[in-house]
Amino acid sequence: MPRVNVVTGAASGIGLAMKQVLEERGETVIGVDIRDADVLVDLTSPHDRERMVKEVEARSGGSIDTIIAVAGLAAPARWSLWTAAARHPFGATRSGSCSRHKHDPAAPDAPG
Repeated sequence: MPRVNVVTGAASGIGLAMKQVLEERGETVIGVDIRDADVLVDLTSPHDRERMVKEVEARSGGSIDTIIAVAGLAAPARWSLWTAAARHPFGATRSGSCSRHKHDPAAPDAPG
């Protein structure tokens, strides 16, 4: 049974390369991007992130093996976004690439 992978930024760059490699290996890939992907969303939008979760869940049947979060900005962002990220890096990262599923207590914690 092929693994189910979610790749953000799947339309270009590293995301597209990862998508292609995984597909060549026979794995299932659900591509997420603002264009040319299975799930079309703008990950800077909280509403679209919620929609992404629902669409990926529907496409995957509720089971995902990996999430490869490599979506990024291709153009300079507003200065306020960068200064907010510098002041609150965890919040900026968490907002853009966190899993929306409940923590699985059976999963081992990362070392360190």
